[in-house]
Amino acid sequence: MRYGSFNIDSPRITIPLTPATHTLNMDFKSLIVETVGSPPMHVINDFDSRRVRFSPIIQSKNNTSKRMDLYYLTKDDVLVKPVLITEKLRVPFDVKPYPGSDTLNLSLAVEESTNLFHNIRRLDGLVLSMVHHLQGPDKPIEAFEYAQSKALKPPKEDKYNPTIALKLLRDTKIQRIGTNDTLGPMQIEKGDAYVTLRISHVWFMGTGGFGLQLQALRVKWEPYTNPIEALGEWEPEKENLPPIKSQFSD
Repeated sequence: MRYGSFNIDSPRITIPLTPATHTLNMDFKSLIVETVGSPPMHVINDFDSRRVRFSPIIQSKNNTSKRMDLYYLTKDDVLVKPVLITEKLRVPFDVKPYPGSDTLNLSLAVEESTNLFHNIRRLDGLVLSMVHHLQGPDKPIEAFEYAQSKALKPPKEDKYNPTIALKLLRDTKIQRIGTNDTLGPMQIEKGDAYVTLRISHVWFMGTGGFGLQLQALRVKWEPYTNPIEALGEWEPEKENLPPIKSQFSD
């Protein structure tokens, strides 16, 4: 098994809209791989969830948490850390820290017709099935589903799109679209963004919770501008419009 390479400055690759296929009827032991060293990050163009692999469970140094790193086996049998580069996505919320935490997440709205939506949904399902297999195959899967924090969050109202939350790292590169300006994470407001994201690992908490962590490596963002607001406040009485009757013929 070989390792690949990754360059964060590589040309942008959009995620294809052809949904990948995935089945959970598989040998879960074959999905766990031992590695020597750390596989490099690599941009995956045609992502297929059947090629996802996991590390064995890794215990944290202070024994307070566990994780399983997530890898991807390319068509050339190269083991890499998978990276995706999105098309333009809506940023529906300003970046703010959680109460009592310094963790910052970037929320992105994902349309259900996109390959990104289907792949993250399949990954949530794969993570659930893997944890169920490892920790309690004799227990009902619903017990584990209740404990799972899904990467793909359903909207509170049907008129909105589902969202994914990406963890902003200390070295996440954030730029404003069309400029060379470097921004801090708290400067990201509602808007649009192209994002380079890493599908990082499955985290486990001592309380039994678990989930898939997505990390933002690079964000190219621009603020949202309401097209009506951008025109300014319209005052029709100042437009010197002709009387309505004169605009139509009998």
